Amino acid sequence: MSITEFFQSNNAEDDINLPLLEKIKLIDSLGEDEKNALFKMIDLAISNKKMKDNLQ
Repeated sequence: MSITEFFQSNNAEDDINLPLLEKIKLIDSLGEDEKNALFKMIDLAISNKKMKDNLQ
């Protein structure tokens, strides 16, 4: 499955997040080191959010 297929829907009422899709395409074009650094930052942000949510 391609990234584009992942974001497509057969339901006309569903919105496709095109800015996110474009960013994902650009991330996919980066080198492995840059991708890994971005993924670590994303994982850290998600972990922080989950921790804050659990503490509330």
